[in-house]
Amino acid sequence: KGTKVVQTSRTMVGHTNPVEAQAGTVRGDFSFHVSRNVVHASDSPEGAQREIQLWFQRTELLNWDCCDQTMTCEV
Repeated sequence: KGTKVVQTSRTMVGHTNPVEAQAGTVRGDFSFHVSRNVVHASDSPEGAQREIQLWFQRTELLNWDCCDQTMTCEV
């Protein structure tokens, strides 16, 4: 949830193949093999919703709104 959250998180995570991931990304710094690349990042908000349902039960999720989100994220 947030402005460009998928694009931003995928940038922070880095390329799926750690050999191609830039230093300073999670995969670039901590991964050694493409099939064991430490972290997963969804490719779209729709994909994230599907994947959240695969990995989490409804009781594990909560709605959270940052009190200053309007001031910092909405333009």
